[in-house]
Amino acid sequence: MSANRRRHINALPGLKLLLCFSIGAILLMTGLGYVYCQNELHRLLGETGRLERDSEQLRNLTEGVEVKITKYSSKQELKKKLDNGFFKLSPIAGEKIVIVTIPVKATGTKELRPVSNEKGAR
Repeated sequence: MSANRRRHINALPGLKLLLCFSIGAILLMTGLGYVYCQNELHRLLGETGRLERDSEQLRNLTEGVEVKITKYSSKQELKKKLDNGFFKLSPIAGEKIVIVTIPVKATGTKELRPVSNEKGAR
């Protein structure tokens, strides 16, 4: 009878081992996921900073180009280029000019009326 009682004492506790391994695996995966998310956060923050710097550089370049466009399209600059012979102008013949007239609708008067938004006037 003593042999029967000892048979269950030396057996491995399989359920407890399985439970410990599963809890350990869950904790391990949670820790690895946290570390992965932190690494991605730092990588994306660096990329965001680089993109913001590039955006600021492009904004500065755009402002510089806008200033140059304004300068080169000013009336004085165009007059100077015309005087220096940069532009070659040729006269346009009268038969090549087309004049477009807008017909006035028959409203009783020959004047154009201003447009109004009747819904917004209420």
